[in-house]
Amino acid sequence: MQKTSHSSVENPAQGRHARVDWVAPSATATAPRQSASYQILVVDDEPMICELTERILTEAGHRVRTTVDPHEAIRAVTEDSYDLLITDRSMPLMLGEKLAAAVKAARPAIRVLLVTGSGSDEIIADNIDGFLTKPFTPDSLLSELVEILKTPRRSMSQNRLQALTT
Repeated sequence: MQKTSHSSVENPAQGRHARVDWVAPSATATAPRQSASYQILVVDDEPMICELTERILTEAGHRVRTTVDPHEAIRAVTEDSYDLLITDRSMPLMLGEKLAAAVKAARPAIRVLLVTGSGSDEIIADNIDGFLTKPFTPDSLLSELVEILKTPRRSMSQNRLQALTT
């Protein structure tokens, strides 16, 4: 049985509370920890999402840095090497696709997971390696991480083309 706890955080910029459900990953979750520990940068304008994502990823054995500022994320990738950027799509300071392009310009090998509250159909960007729809579970985050980091790099448009032809 999965353990669930609830958290509420106020986002002063939006003047609202966000309720976030924490569901511990299932025992059968496929986590990348089996063969490697990855360096991951998480960017989201909601601090609670950063904290929960960090918790999921560190419990899976990864090294994680979080920030609510996309400009800080760009500086971070020039100072340190990351395997994966996980970024929210809609942030007040910068859209996730623009952040992905800036990060890829500095570190072309980094993989990018775009997290969005809307559907993925409108996301076609060569700088995006995968997407995850909010709300997401720990299992879905870890599964998407495995998919992105364990397969050869392909652009999102190539992924979309393969999906349409299979």
